[in-house]
Amino acid sequence: RNETNPVLRARAVQIISFTGCSDCVNALMSCLKDQNWRVRHFTLKTLYELNYVKIREVLREAIVKDPDSSVRIGAILLLAEKKSIDDVPFLQSLKEKNMNDGMMLKAIDYALMQFSQHE
Repeated sequence: RNETNPVLRARAVQIISFTGCSDCVNALMSCLKDQNWRVRHFTLKTLYELNYVKIREVLREAIVKDPDSSVRIGAILLLAEKKSIDDVPFLQSLKEKNMNDGMMLKAIDYALMQFSQHE
């Protein structure tokens, strides 16, 4: 939290993932507000790997609100791995809102394809 080097902050988040420390969720949630996109990206991934109960809501919020496209795309791909059919309408509406963003469209199409393979 007090570390100024974003690479070290991102590594610290990754280490939490490796240890499986589910008690670290509160600390991780604060990392979602970090200024560095890598820290936010690895935080989402770590919460996903820890099977955080509200991960779908956290991923959806990152997809809609994170300022960095790499974080948003990573969140879409993680959401696709969850394969919850309840996410399909969200992704379809997201696709309509991002028609001019090629990378986002590719990620959304990939995610939607994962759902169709799951059925």
